[in-house]
Amino acid sequence: MLKKKPATAEFLAWLQVLRSMELEPEDMNLETGKTEALALSFSILAKSGEDFAALKKEILKAADVK
Repeated sequence: MLKKKPATAEFLAWLQVLRSMELEPEDMNLETGKTEALALSFSILAKSGEDFAALKKEILKAADVK
């Protein structure tokens, strides 16, 4: 799926972004209406444009958002 997995630094930065966006663990269930915000936050985890597109595609597909 990803060409390069995120390192610890990216993961910690992503957690900070989720916190600043006021996204809670419950928002990860994709039924809260915050799917797009969650998908955009993946830019922190992705190390390339390709990886970001793949992550975003998967989360939107999982949420059945077009």
